Amino acid sequence: MAPEAPAPAQKTSALAIWSLVLNGLGLFSYGILSIPGIICSIVALTRIRRSGGQLRGRGLAIADIVISGLGLLLLIWLGLEDLSHLC
Repeated sequence: MAPEAPAPAQKTSALAIWSLVLNGLGLFSYGILSIPGIICSIVALTRIRRSGGQLRGRGLAIADIVISGLGLLLLIWLGLEDLSHLC
């Protein structure tokens, strides 16, 4: 009987990691970097789903979407605060 081939090692999605970095920086850039962060997160989720188990990082990508959403809310809130000073 031939020995079974080892299962391929799972790699964490590089896009999921990049989205985490962008979202972390988004907290210090008034949420501006949250926009590319959420795009990377969505693309990462799609690639993870299509990888057939070769990529991991689904939870990371989902958490990044939540963080991006908060960053975008911060961006909107700060923008509205700036506009209220003009009136």
